[in-house]
Amino acid sequence: MKIVIVGTVARVCAEQTFKSGFRKREVWIDEGGDEERTLPVEFTAGAGGHDGIAQTDALEPGQTVRVEATLQGRRWQDRCYLSLRGRKVDALGSEQLPLPGLEAPAAEPRGPAPAVPPPPGSANLDDLPF
Repeated sequence: MKIVIVGTVARVCAEQTFKSGFRKREVWIDEGGDEERTLPVEFTAGAGGHDGIAQTDALEPGQTVRVEATLQGRRWQDRCYLSLRGRKVDALGSEQLPLPGLEAPAAEPRGPAPAVPPPPGSANLDDLPF
């Protein structure tokens, strides 16, 4: 599944090298918004010849970037794991570029929303811990 993330580089981790020759580097991307959302994206290099790590060499915390990643799942020792595998990263200028196809539609003027009464027996719906 292909995913596009636009955000700010929070951290560029050190490159890890494994006995097999496989290498990876994790880059943390803050999406911003009301809730803190930091996504760890793995960039890899190995026997296949593709060096995704080289794309991350010039990244610095605070940069605004656009990352194309793939969501991958795998099983290992009776457990399932998910990871975001970085495929491409582009540093954006001072202005954040809109993503193709995700432009906000033009707002239509509307009147105020009608009042909706709470459902019966819902006197205290605000007791959730988040």
